[in-house]
Amino acid sequence: PPGPPPYKPCCQGNPPPLRTFDPNELIAPAGYGVGAYVQADSSLSYEVLFENESTATAPARLITVTDTLDPNLDLSTFELTEIDFANQTILVPQGLDSYSTMVPMTTPTGASIVVNVQASLDRSTRTLSLVLQALDPATGWYSDDPSVGLLYPEDGTNRGVGSISYVVKPLAGLPSGTVIQNQATVVFDYNAPIDTPQVKNTLDSVPPTSSVGPLPHTETSPSFTVTWSGQDDPGGSGIAFYSIYDSEDGGPYVLWQSETAQTSTTFTGQIGHTYAFYSVA
Repeated sequence: PPGPPPYKPCCQGNPPPLRTFDPNELIAPAGYGVGAYVQADSSLSYEVLFENESTATAPARLITVTDTLDPNLDLSTFELTEIDFANQTILVPQGLDSYSTMVPMTTPTGASIVVNVQASLDRSTRTLSLVLQALDPATGWYSDDPSVGLLYPEDGTNRGVGSISYVVKPLAGLPSGTVIQNQATVVFDYNAPIDTPQVKNTLDSVPPTSSVGPLPHTETSPSFTVTWSGQDDPGGSGIAFYSIYDSEDGGPYVLWQSETAQTSTTFTGQIGHTYAFYSVA
């Protein structure tokens, strides 16, 4: 696609007296436990959020987001999913790693603008970038009026918030314990770059194993204790819970204990019947 319209300099390089201010955040998969463990073959969903705070004195006119992807992520699986700003939602068609469009908007002050949206993944630097530019629809330039922009100070209506979302998978064959890190940077207008908090996920590549403890050939009571145990591979998340199944007289296995953290409990059967058990960790 063609590049963005030319930038019209403002104030001969000096920042305008009105200022924007952007806190930001990066949302990663929640994962399991302290290490935020995720399955190694799963798609990881990320969302970079930015906001022009209520204390700002001007709307943001130029927003730049950059996010350098971890070397353990497989760029061939990268897909943009959504771009949002000032209650404008762009659902990116499936399978794209770049997207550009022009979005007409009416600002809260009644001004008409066009937002130039440019999102792309540079595979050579592993960097995702998003640029949002508020342009005068009549000229294709920035407005000379610093009070006209695309993200106004947030007032609870989402007029001052935006985000970009994407999914990507880890490289195949990575061992359990591999850490995936991510941190994005957001720049509003003339402000200094602000980094998002860093997020981390840990890969769990191998499912845990488990087994039911040995039982005697016969029991004198219909109620007896069944035990089980398991282990995860080194670097894995550990075991969250077990599901225990039982079979009566060689019949089909049915779920007996669902997602329990216990490793033993009492089973009550019937005299003269045969029971078997297996576990899933």
